[in-house]
Parts: sequence; C-alpha cells; structure tokens
Amino acid sequence: MKIRDIKNKELRELAESRIDKEYYYYEKFLISNELNYAFKWYDTKEGFDFWGDVDEGKITELPEELQPIKSIAEEAFSNIPIESELRVANNIINVLQAEINELRDLLKNTKN
Repeated sequence: MKIRDIKNKELRELAESRIDKEYYYYEKFLISNELNYAFKWYDTKEGFDFWGDVDEGKITELPEELQPIKSIAEEAFSNIPIESELRVANNIINVLQAEINELRDLLKNTKN
C-alpha cells in the first residue's frame, strides 16, 4: 500500500512520521511511495505485525491506544467552556450579585 493511499489521517501521519531517510530501501520509497519501503517496521513501537496489517488494509484506523496525546487531551477537555462562555457567565454572576446587594440594602432599610 502506498502511504498516500492510507485514508485515515492519523494513521497516514504516523506512517509519514516513521519514514527513515537512512533506510536502505528509501530510494525505492521515493519512487513508489510504498509503505514497505518507508522504514523498518520492526524498529517501531507499533511493530512489524501492525505495519503489515496496515499494508494489507486490515488496519484502517489508528487504534485508540496509539492516538496522539493531543487528540486524547482534546477529547478529555472538550466539555470545558471556552473563554467567551466564561466571560458571559461571569457577567451574569456580576449582574446577579449586584441585584442581591440591592435587595440586601432594601431589606436593611425596611428593618430600620
């Protein structure tokens, strides 16, 4: 399989990041873009079997355990409000606090 034919972006980028210019088949890779000429599969943390399965089309997506930390972090923190939402919430709190203070003042004045 050609690296450019790997449809999954993360999987393709991982393969591209493993390209070894010192690999003795690198010149063949430059001509063919074939995954099997890009790097020594057995030297990667994913291993020979993993890249063999990618090459044969058995693995078409990057397994979750190999997903970049950035993607995992984005997913983990995706429900945290963005800054503009926090500003709006803070403005609402300020308005409510001002109203509470006015009500307290009114209560103090009515007790006196």
